[in-house]
Amino acid sequence: MIESYAEEQEIEQQEQTDMSWQLAKVAGVYSDGLALIFPGETAAGGKHYKCNTFFKYAANDRVLVVPDAGTYIVVCNIGSPATTLEVDKAATATSATSATTAQTATTATTAQTATSATSATTAQTATTATTANGLAANALGTSSSPYGTAYINTLYAGKYGSYFIKAYNGVLAPDTSSTIYPFSLGSSTYFWHKAYIGSMEAHIGSGTSSKLSFFGATAVTRQTVSNSADVSTLITALKNYGLIG
Repeated sequence: MIESYAEEQEIEQQEQTDMSWQLAKVAGVYSDGLALIFPGETAAGGKHYKCNTFFKYAANDRVLVVPDAGTYIVVCNIGSPATTLEVDKAATATSATSATTAQTATTATTAQTATSATSATTAQTATTATTANGLAANALGTSSSPYGTAYINTLYAGKYGSYFIKAYNGVLAPDTSSTIYPFSLGSSTYFWHKAYIGSMEAHIGSGTSSKLSFFGATAVTRQTVSNSADVSTLITALKNYGLIG
């Protein structure tokens, strides 16, 4: 029983002292709060305490707690000064040094993903980044830093219209037979200067309207020479191909 006003004040002062700001250690992180070990305790109780959601917490972190309506609230981590800020997401940050995602950040140095960042230096993926791993977007290597070796089962390259040159199962061919987008092996300006073709088969022209020429002559369709033609007719046909001068 409280005997006097002075005794009542002493009890209130003692309660305030028991519920003062203090340090605690995180015993576990749960969806509904943190399990804490207070000074003088060896293990956490069953209660989980609410916390400042700006910070990330882990077991064994030292934290500052403040009293609130008969319980405690975790204010922040306590430790050595941080040199970098690590966050899970940096939606519009100028930089996200080691964020899990950096959606529209200017840079995401070690982010796992950078959805539309200007650059993602070591990001695992950079969906629409201007640069990823120091390379231009959608580039695999550069002219000065090419990849040394690549083993690829199926490779699509050299887009023309909506089609590509396809390398697969020992075949290098366009992935369409349409002549609307005719693929070329070399050009009138850029030649292949050497060609080695093996001993099995070589097929040139898909029909009688296909054109062929040699030694810089203008390509012509297949020349027709009858069985009864004379030598001059055969010579003319060979000249048309450019085989003889």
